[in-house]
Amino acid sequence: MPDMIRRISVDPAFSVFVAATLTVLATLTTSCTSTLAVDVDEHEDFSQYRTWDWMPQLRSRVLAPGENLPALDLRVADLIEEHLESRGLKRSDAPADFYVTYHLTIQQKSERVEQPMASYLLSSYSSAPSYWVGGTESVERRFDDFRLAIAITRGGSRMTWQASIEDRLNPADDLPLEKTVARILDRLPTLGPPVDSTEAR
Repeated sequence: MPDMIRRISVDPAFSVFVAATLTVLATLTTSCTSTLAVDVDEHEDFSQYRTWDWMPQLRSRVLAPGENLPALDLRVADLIEEHLESRGLKRSDAPADFYVTYHLTIQQKSERVEQPMASYLLSSYSSAPSYWVGGTESVERRFDDFRLAIAITRGGSRMTWQASIEDRLNPADDLPLEKTVARILDRLPTLGPPVDSTEAR
């Protein structure tokens, strides 16, 4: 399915409660698998973004029953920090140019599906012909509903970019954290000042 990109129309006086927004974004239900949705403020000058920091959290960033929540939280945070650093963005303890937050949810779900049964030959012991018999049976399939949303705010209050991925995983599979974080952050606009071509040489 093609990636979905939406424009954010931002009122400069409007302050968003980012944690709640991400929770909603990360728990939206969709029938598609591995769906990427992106919201971006097309009027924002992302070239001014040079330093970043984590947004103070008012609630847990990870909702995943049965998982090691502190370990998951640390792993996702490390992956985001590594990706931003690879793009030349520096984390700052002083007031930063932008702030980052994320929300990860993993929900165990199940569904009933009809699957074909093995056909068999019903033999005839009379003059009537033999024929094949088939059908379907209802089986329960379990899966993990995996969602990760990452957001950027300007000044810690005005959301300028956010993206989320939802996927359906086999419970026995490893969590695709590294691939998912990279796929989301690869959709970031170009951040920071443009590279001087003379310096590059």
